[in-house]
Amino acid sequence: MFPADLIGSGHFSEGLASTEQNGKTGFIDRKGKLVIPRVFDAVEDFSEGLAVVEVSKQYGYINKDGSFAIQPKYTRAEGLSEGAARVIEEGNCLYTGYSVCASPMVLPYEPNGGRSMDVPRCRFSFIDKQGLRLFEEKYVDAQDFSEGLAPVGDGKRWGYVDKKGTLVIPMQYEYAEPFAEGLARVRLGMRWGYIDKTGNMVIPAVYEDALDFSEGMAVVGDGLYRYWFIDQKGDQPIPQFFTAASSFVMGLAHVRNGVNYYKSKWSYIDHNGRAVFTYSDQSGRRKR
Repeated sequence: MFPADLIGSGHFSEGLASTEQNGKTGFIDRKGKLVIPRVFDAVEDFSEGLAVVEVSKQYGYINKDGSFAIQPKYTRAEGLSEGAARVIEEGNCLYTGYSVCASPMVLPYEPNGGRSMDVPRCRFSFIDKQGLRLFEEKYVDAQDFSEGLAPVGDGKRWGYVDKKGTLVIPMQYEYAEPFAEGLARVRLGMRWGYIDKTGNMVIPAVYEDALDFSEGMAVVGDGLYRYWFIDQKGDQPIPQFFTAASSFVMGLAHVRNGVNYYKSKWSYIDHNGRAVFTYSDQSGRRKR
């Protein structure tokens, strides 16, 4: 069992989990031992051997022994992906984020607000594990590197950049997601499709909803509670349609039949569409 003084512990990543007490955060190992003292204002999970930490509203990166790999000097910092990380270097800029529920905020963040929103958009730089910029160009929109390319945008359109800073796919999409299994989701005309690494649209942008490819298939939908699976040719290998569906993970996908939450049937299906386990969720319904 873990010591009783572990408060606010997070989940494990790369063998360590965050633990918070009295407003300060550190890391424990799987035995519950405090291996990195609680000296940080906030932390993120370890990724590729480094973790983002906050110290006095500045962000840097630590090693697993708690030493700084990159000193806190950024207004915002994200975790590593393929040896690269997105950071915001300047302050007094507007950060918009990517969640539809998130509100724009001015960085550095002030809990009580009171700062003007009439400031320029923040710009992302990409750095390596030593804190060196991969290239000089900064982008107001950016996502992580995946399969050698990162989605970047100018505030209006998105394209893809490589680690040398070359814009290998021009900014022409309304939105773009990282590559997965050789294809990336992009939005054109409010519809989703899939491109390859040359920018060729291999699956037309005709879907109202779409997820990344995983285990050779992707979930797509028509926006009317109808979802199905496609392969990398755009064909439908599983003939069924579902009212909800997740990506495949470890050979199984979670799907729903029926619109009413309490009357629906949920299943885990294999790659052939066969249900290996089916259930109905009545757990939140009050009996009368």
